[in-house]
Formats: sequence, structure tokens, C-alpha cells
Amino acid sequence: MQATRPSSSKGGATAHPHHHPERSEGSCVSEPGAARNKARQARSRRGATALSGVLLLDKPTGWTSHDLVGKLRTLTGERRIGHAGTLDPDASGLMIMLIGPATKLSADFTSEHKSYRARIQFGSSTTTDDAQGDLLETSPIPEKVLDPVYAQELLDSFLGESDQIPPDFSALKQGGKIAHREARKGTPLNIPARPIVVTSATLISIEEVSWVVDFTVSKGTYIRALARDIGRAAGTHAHLSELCRTTSGDFWVADAHTLEEIEQHLKQDPNALADFFISRDELLHSMPAQRLNAASVAGTRVGPSVLTIGVFDGVHEGHQALLRAVVARAHEQGLLATALTFDLHPKEVMRPSHAPAPLMTLDDKVAAIKNCGIDQVIVLPFNQKLGQQSAADFLTLTLPALVQTREIMVGENFRCGKGADTGPAQMAELLPDIKVTVAELESDEAGIPYSSTRIRTARRASSGSVCS
Repeated sequence: MQATRPSSSKGGATAHPHHHPERSEGSCVSEPGAARNKARQARSRRGATALSGVLLLDKPTGWTSHDLVGKLRTLTGERRIGHAGTLDPDASGLMIMLIGPATKLSADFTSEHKSYRARIQFGSSTTTDDAQGDLLETSPIPEKVLDPVYAQELLDSFLGESDQIPPDFSALKQGGKIAHREARKGTPLNIPARPIVVTSATLISIEEVSWVVDFTVSKGTYIRALARDIGRAAGTHAHLSELCRTTSGDFWVADAHTLEEIEQHLKQDPNALADFFISRDELLHSMPAQRLNAASVAGTRVGPSVLTIGVFDGVHEGHQALLRAVVARAHEQGLLATALTFDLHPKEVMRPSHAPAPLMTLDDKVAAIKNCGIDQVIVLPFNQKLGQQSAADFLTLTLPALVQTREIMVGENFRCGKGADTGPAQMAELLPDIKVTVAELESDEAGIPYSSTRIRTARRASSGSVCS
């Protein structure tokens, strides 16, 4: 069993799930209605296709990051395409492209560390610190620059934490102004230095008056600014003449696909782009934590499942009865038993002054859910944007990207969507091809439904603290 954690930092989850497992008649709700057409119209307005996934692309030189997005949109008809980190037009190498609902997960693919192979050209500086800019100054090149021992020693001096002054030509903003636009006007913003980390800087070769260097750096580091500063430290001028991104996190350019390869493959079927998506196994391997973030499920979905959704705070006996019912139903049909839960409690985000104290930690909650026999646990972080999302968008756009749902099983009083306005019957209308079942659950010996609120009240009465 594996817990996975898709991110909502860019939106994409149900809002206000109120899960009160109470006694009810076992029933199946399946009432197709007008909501089906409404959902299809919503997808059409967004330029949506069935595509949802993560693509490793080997960017060629001469293309902007926006050019690549436009090309993939043209090839597939899918408008929801983005990326997890831009590259300058003259740079090549790895770009992580996000397709369909996976665009909402871009923050989870923006690695803290990236690697590059760079060529540093000595003897001249430019306005942009790379080969795209106009020539600023030239200077003699000290003989020591051609010494590999000196070169590596100088590179080693740049390792660790430091403050880097960004290039005048960059996409950074200050006071509502964009740096590169102001630089073109002749009024650079002079953006202050920012902290960076250089993890490694390895000399690969010295070729005439240039160094080929492999760098691993923190997010936000400008390699062209490093080239500029290395030239100054060597007693001359320098600029970046070539750049290739080789890794981002655990993803490598060697595993990326070229535009030509993709275009050829898509000639017959635009949806064949999915053949190039990162597999679930690859994503699971790249994530160190047992409870993974968005990258672990984007576009590679948990397999065919009976799904339940809820906050599951405390995983009390009512929750346990529901979870066991999901496991039984799933295993009868040869499906996975999957639970989708949340971090934080919705009220912590939407109504902080009314938020209940959690009955257990998130890790304990995931463990308790799995102890009921659940095969897959998806943990979805909850934020303001998520809380404003309609149930229709969650059920018809976001959920299909996370899990292949064959049946949804919830308690009678389950509600989701903005304002908690969507119950099981409305869910069935939105999902005519998915069975929506209201589980028959248990109450205590007195016939009172189990609830997290009752547990908090009992704890408060016995100890004066909900955290005991």
C-alpha cells in the first residue's frame, strides 16, 4: 500500500468535504441528468482533452519556453499545457511539460536543485551575460585560465552558499516592473543580490578560451551570472556561450523526448502524446517520502478503484466501517480500494476561527486508513483556491487525473464543493458513468452516529484538552 500526496497549490481539489458517516439505508445513487452536458461544456470551454500527464521534453535551441507550449497545443488540441521551469531561447535541454489537469501541479515539479552543462567564454562580457547580448567589454585572458588545476580551484571557490546579483536582463520583477524591459530602455532595475547554493562545479574540459563546466545549483540560480562572476574572479571578462539543462530533481535529459520524435508519433493520433508520459513507477521511484506529492500521480493515476473521499479526522469507528466497506466492495470486483483525504482540515483554511483541533497527525491518519485494508491513500493539501472550486470541476476534471474511479462510496451526509452544496445524488448526475453508492454504516450502542465532533467533546469533558 502506498500513500500519495497530490498538491493543490495550483488548485484542483474538492472543497469543504463534510463526511459524517451515520446510519443509513444501503443504496446506490445513479441518476444521469443535465449535469452531464454541463460538465462536457465546461471541458470544451477550457480546450480540454483526455490528456493528463507529465512529459520530459528535450528543448532545442532557438525556441522559447512559450513556443514549446504553443507547439504542443497545436499538436494535441489541449490548451492546458504548462511547464515547471523556463529555459532561455539559446539554452537547450530538459523541460518538464505538464499536460491537462497536471498543469495545476507545477509547484511540485519545480525542483530545488537543477544541473547544467555550460560553456563559459573568456575575454568578453555582454549586456545579458550570455551570447544573446551585445558586446560590452573585452579584456586579455590570463594564461592561468588555460590551466585545468587553476580552473578547478577557482570553480571550487564558488561552492556553497553565496549572494548572486541577477543579470540586468531577466524576468524578475521589482516595484511592478520587469527587469529585461527596463534594461532595454536603458534604465536597469539593479535588483539586489539573492541567496543561491552551488552544490557542485566540475570542470569537464578547456577548449581554446572557454571552459565546459557541469554545475548543480539551487532553484533561482542564474548560470550566466555565474559565468560573469567567474570571469571577474579570473581577472578578465566572461559570458555564457552555451547552456544545456541536464537534470531537474531526479529527472534526466537522457530520458527526454525531442520535438521531432513527438511530432512524428502524433501524426496519426494527437492523444498518443500519453505514450510519452512519465510512468507511475518512475514517479514513485523519484519521490523519497512514503506520502508523495503531486508528481506521483499526475497523469499516471491510481489504477481502477472503488474510491471514498473524506477528512477522516480521528479515523473513528464510523470511518473504519466505511473504509472496510470500500475494501470489501473493491476486492469483490478485483479493484483497488482507494481513499482520498485532505491536509489541512477544510475549516482550517476557510474558517480558521471555527477550525477544530485535529484528533491525530496526518501520518497517523494515513496509517490508520491503511490499517483498515485500503490499498492506496491519496493525500490532497487543502488551500483557499481549492476551497472555492466547484464540485463539478473537481469531479469531472481533477479527480480523473488522480484515480481511475469505477465506484465512489460515501456516507449519507457526505458533501463537497463550494458551500458543501453537492451530495451523493448530485455527484451521480455529474458522473453518469461512475456508480455512486451510499454505504450502510454503524452507530454506537445507543444508536448515536459516530463523529469526530463527539470524540472532541468527550476528550474535552474528560481532560479539558482535545490534544490529550
